[in-house]
Amino acid sequence: MAVIFKNLMTRLGYQKFYTQGGDWGSLITKCLAILFPEHVIGAHFNMCVVESAKAHLMSLLGSFIPSLVIDSEHHSKMYPLTHHLSRLIEEMGYMHIQATKPDTVGTALSDSPAGLAAYILEKFSTWTDPEYRFRDDGGLLEKFTLDELLDNLMVYWVTNSIVTSQRLYAENFAKPNRDLAVDKYVYTSKQLSFIELQKNIFSSFRFPVKVPSACAMFPHELMYRPESIMRDQYVNLIQFTHPARGGHFAAFEEPELFADDVWSFVRKNEQLLVNEKLQKAQKKTTTNA
Repeated sequence: MAVIFKNLMTRLGYQKFYTQGGDWGSLITKCLAILFPEHVIGAHFNMCVVESAKAHLMSLLGSFIPSLVIDSEHHSKMYPLTHHLSRLIEEMGYMHIQATKPDTVGTALSDSPAGLAAYILEKFSTWTDPEYRFRDDGGLLEKFTLDELLDNLMVYWVTNSIVTSQRLYAENFAKPNRDLAVDKYVYTSKQLSFIELQKNIFSSFRFPVKVPSACAMFPHELMYRPESIMRDQYVNLIQFTHPARGGHFAAFEEPELFADDVWSFVRKNEQLLVNEKLQKAQKKTTTNA
């Protein structure tokens, strides 16, 4: 998918561009940044994931000495670990079935508009704010209108695409695809040679993101990672923010907050690029003198 997006941008005439992603988009954005740093000016994420051994070790260490890992004001977003892990396990049931039997559940959803609505809207409730699950209406109209929610559902219903959408999980988790091996590339600034195909999109967890990056940690995102852990993989992290409101569907829930965060990153990075050019010019002038 990263290759497709890169090819799309270059065919449209954009040799350099910014990328932004959340959920699957964050993984695709990460792959774009890892594979094509000569094209990606900067990468903005609103679902920032680090799954290295060091990250897990730091998370465990923070249970005993929180100050080594996380600021006190954000402590409750990550600890106690048992609470947050329990929530993740509770919310990931859909992932297991879509990663193993996507066509089974997909056939049922393709047969019933009410079933499709229940399946998708449950996520718009609990992933927007976990407290909404205790409301009779799921808090669905707190951040969205009925038209907005129905528009989202109709994308899947009218095109009959819920099954193919769910297969994305199976394709990335399936052993045959993992055995293809995607994580071995020989890369130069002039060309990218694929020695082996990509195992799956999750192999991006093993590689550092070296392009200028930003992470927006919205308060109700599914998981929280502090800046100290994020820098282990996002080695050129120039912006790390905590927007006041929002959950997993940040761009949909809080479009203004979301856009402000993205543009803040772009302006910051553009200024850094200008400063870098000035420094190079000054250095060249000094050398010639």
